[in-house]
Amino acid sequence: MIPPRESAAYRDAQAFLNRVGKPVAKTTSEDFAEVDIAEHAANSCSSATLQAQTQALGETGEWPVLSHPVITQAQALEVPDPQLDDARALFREMRQIAHQNYWSWHTLSNEAVFYQQALLMESFSDYCQEEASEFSHYYPSYSHMDTAQLHTYFAWRTKVREGRIYETSVSYAFLYIYELLHNIGVSSPQEGLERLVEFWAEFRVFKPVIDKYVVSWLKDYHVFYSLEKSFSEFATENLMQEFYPTVFCYTSDRNNSFELFSSISAYPIEKSKFYTEETAPLIKECFFFVLTQLREAFQKKRRCFEDQVFHVTKRATRWTPFSSALFYAHFYPQSERVVHISSRERYAYSHGRWSVRSVLSSKPGSKLVGYVFREVEAFLRRVKQYKPKLTANLDSCKTVDQSVFEQLGISVPHVVKEACAEFYRLHTHKKVTVKRENLEQIRREAYDTQEKLLVAEKEATTAKRESSRLPLSTTISPKRHCEESNDEAIEIEEQGLPCKQTATCNDKTASQPFSLQSNEVEALALILQGGDVKGFAREQGIMLEVLIDTLNEKVMESIGDTVMELDGEEVFVFEDYREELCALIQKEDC
Repeated sequence: MIPPRESAAYRDAQAFLNRVGKPVAKTTSEDFAEVDIAEHAANSCSSATLQAQTQALGETGEWPVLSHPVITQAQALEVPDPQLDDARALFREMRQIAHQNYWSWHTLSNEAVFYQQALLMESFSDYCQEEASEFSHYYPSYSHMDTAQLHTYFAWRTKVREGRIYETSVSYAFLYIYELLHNIGVSSPQEGLERLVEFWAEFRVFKPVIDKYVVSWLKDYHVFYSLEKSFSEFATENLMQEFYPTVFCYTSDRNNSFELFSSISAYPIEKSKFYTEETAPLIKECFFFVLTQLREAFQKKRRCFEDQVFHVTKRATRWTPFSSALFYAHFYPQSERVVHISSRERYAYSHGRWSVRSVLSSKPGSKLVGYVFREVEAFLRRVKQYKPKLTANLDSCKTVDQSVFEQLGISVPHVVKEACAEFYRLHTHKKVTVKRENLEQIRREAYDTQEKLLVAEKEATTAKRESSRLPLSTTISPKRHCEESNDEAIEIEEQGLPCKQTATCNDKTASQPFSLQSNEVEALALILQGGDVKGFAREQGIMLEVLIDTLNEKVMESIGDTVMELDGEEVFVFEDYREELCALIQKEDC
């Protein structure tokens, strides 16, 4: 009776066929059934017979001929193929390495067996046209594959070595990477690195799951092998800094700080609705400014801000290269040396052992960086009047130990908020660059303006009444009366600055550090008294935002800071500067 295909007998027969590694051609359904029965009969031998077969295989490398009439008929159905015969003979030799190790008193590790098998198959090329066979296994090796899977793998590897990388089972890809880590099929560690990067760049499109493994193995590769360039140079040349925040965050600059820190942030700012193509440059600039201020604050206390973000091991610990791969480390001779990956991460090989002082990502650090990003976005939303508003609170990050900062005398929220305000002040600080050839024209316009003001009293009164309704931007800065400079270009701030030479007019504004128009003085007084400054601006034909910006700019030169801000339609004066503003108003009225 022929065993059905779903029966255990049928599966046993196929398992025996795979072990032999010499499949029989099946020309008809009857022949196929006879072969299956033959293999099942052979597989059903007593345990003593199987032991005898295994012992013979270990001694000769060949399976003994079983005296069974159906097997004899099955062998007659074989189709001769010299290429397949040579390949399968090599497969049997490869399997024999594992079998010999099984019966040896000095058992080799799985990694050592894999390395010996990889050396045997290093130059093998397979052009088998059989249908590809799927393969899935943790820590894949040749010993885990049957004959069909071996043909599939080596045929795929042959094409990959020829530069034709295409999708296949991810276990095949890991097996190929294991070979490259052992420098199988390459002439030097440098060539192995190049092949690994090239393969990863193309195959990750099909299977992104390999990223987290290859990223780690690339760094291990630079530690284990002596290469010409450092890991930092390699990662920079290949634009891979984002994959290694623990290495490059310590030295990040304006160009890459945002990308590096956002990769470890608990708050995904790039997914925020506020983060758009339009606002992204502003957010990145603001974050780098805040980061710089945090670094300076900790540096003053002889500390490093990044050390609060990452966990730096204090003692060296045992390190195993390529720990998440099937890797035989003893094949490559090592000399005693120290390898520096960064200022904090160091690997050392001494007395036959590797040790490491590493830098690790930490959950509190991720929360801390997330708070900084959130505070930056909350501030920019507020000044851009973006709805809805966002709040940030470091106290809600329970894993962040703020007592460490308090012992250093550093208030992280205070530093971040002050840095945001300072950044926006500098970002919105307007300057006008006047070329030297335009100074003469500016001087003539200033003199013409003076002549128009020196008319009859009636006309002057009318002109004054009309000029009070002009936009504040038409105010002439006293600096424009200065003598011509020898510089090629002179920067003139929109608020008034004192002239360096003798004033050419007898106006009282020539002796003041800045000049406020009468309507500006009245507006400032209304703001300090809590009056209707919005209605006043409407009467004067001036936008409220322009009025507040102009007052801030003009007062800046005297006080040195922004003194008020506009929130919606309400103006708020910073209490620290209220007395100084009152004094300035009295001085202007003198």
